[in-house]
Amino acid sequence: MLLFATVYALFFVLQNLAGTVFLGQIGSVAAITGAAIAIGLLGEQGSLSMLLAALCIIGGVLLAAWGSAQGTKD
Repeated sequence: MLLFATVYALFFVLQNLAGTVFLGQIGSVAAITGAAIAIGLLGEQGSLSMLLAALCIIGGVLLAAWGSAQGTKD
């Protein structure tokens, strides 16, 4: 329930701040958030593949942000 509420709130924040490109990434960000909650609060076992996946998703979000910032500069 906490994850759903967090993702729902972030959905509107992303839509307001970044537009459709970032809005398309909400599912991936929700997956990272869910995994972090499961590992941190529920004691689930993390793995190297989960860490690599999270780093790839974070890298994609950062690249999209960088590309968006480069596109707005004139």
